[in-house]
Amino acid sequence: MEKYLGFGTAYLLALVALAFGSLVLMLGSKNFCQSAKASFRAKLLSALACAVKGGLRLDAAEPRTQLEKHERIVPWDEQFVIDLRQALQACKVWVIYPIVWLCYIQSSTNFTSQAGQMITYGIPNDAMSSLNPLCVLLLVPLLERYVYPYMQKVKLSHGPTVRMALGFALTAASMAIATAVQ
Repeated sequence: MEKYLGFGTAYLLALVALAFGSLVLMLGSKNFCQSAKASFRAKLLSALACAVKGGLRLDAAEPRTQLEKHERIVPWDEQFVIDLRQALQACKVWVIYPIVWLCYIQSSTNFTSQAGQMITYGIPNDAMSSLNPLCVLLLVPLLERYVYPYMQKVKLSHGPTVRMALGFALTAASMAIATAVQ
């Protein structure tokens, strides 16, 4: 867009899109779901604080432990601590995500500058970053149709964690291919 209309127009388009989205959120806020109550957040933070004080163990946040060791009655029950433990276990998957995201963002800027040095046959170099969503839209049905059934056939797990790892591996492979092209 900036090739024909200038950077100002490109930034104006983004501004209008964000302003429109913000306006929809502000005007329709009564029709949307409300956020969780502060009491849940307070229980969550208090339970995590008890776990940290107890040596980073969630057992220290359990109501009976708090009653026995600190003679304190806490506003959560055993099930809350069990749910918190499961949620924290699920969050371990996201530990690597910031590293992957940094590589992904860096690669998108590199693709734009790499495209600036290539023959693009009239396609603007910043349009090359649009190839990623197109590739994802083409690749996901192929994975769903062929790769995941094959994994199931040979008795390999294909749960959410494995799918994320496969996505990370494909992203790394695409970065390696772009490096080879460069």
